[in-house]
Amino acid sequence: MAVNPLDREVLTVFTLKKVFRGLFRRRRLRSVPINSIVFEAPPDLHPGDSGLMALAASISRDGLLNPLIVRKRGSTYQLVCGRRRLEAAKMCGLGRVPCYITGAGDAECAVIRLAENMHRREPDFLEIALGLRELVAEQGFSIEEAAVYTGLTTAQVTNKLRTLTLPMHILTAIRDSGLTERHALALLRISRDEVREAALCEMAYLDMGPE
Repeated sequence: MAVNPLDREVLTVFTLKKVFRGLFRRRRLRSVPINSIVFEAPPDLHPGDSGLMALAASISRDGLLNPLIVRKRGSTYQLVCGRRRLEAAKMCGLGRVPCYITGAGDAECAVIRLAENMHRREPDFLEIALGLRELVAEQGFSIEEAAVYTGLTTAQVTNKLRTLTLPMHILTAIRDSGLTERHALALLRISRDEVREAALCEMAYLDMGPE
């Protein structure tokens, strides 16, 4: 199906700044009740980790310095960016959080979510893969368009999407063990579940890449 995401403007990880500048012109900063913000997280994706605890401690000490991005949806707000910040703010018991309210469309929001994940200090390979799948499966991007919009090669996009053919419990175990996309691709070469899980345990124990 032909799509016209963001008017097909050629974007890379560098020129994505244009999208953010456009969103800034179209959004307002508001204090929003935290319980009115909704986000449909993929199954088995929960950010309960030491990094989240550190983020919660920072928010408790200094406040939420980086506002969330949300869209108004009836009586609630749909979270566009800032899931970890939202979870950390809830851990701190905050009743309201600063949010930018944007009128961005679905395709723009998908690109922005993916860009935020890619620009983290320690990118989450699984969330990046899920973000790419959202672009391709839900927003109608081709593999080539997804590559252009993210600054990746088509082979990189394809490999990231390939990792999602592994069971979700394997993917979350890879991520939670501090392993990487490279380990996920190596496990794809193993067809038997019990052998794959044993290999994953060995990788995690040795904390070393596959040969």
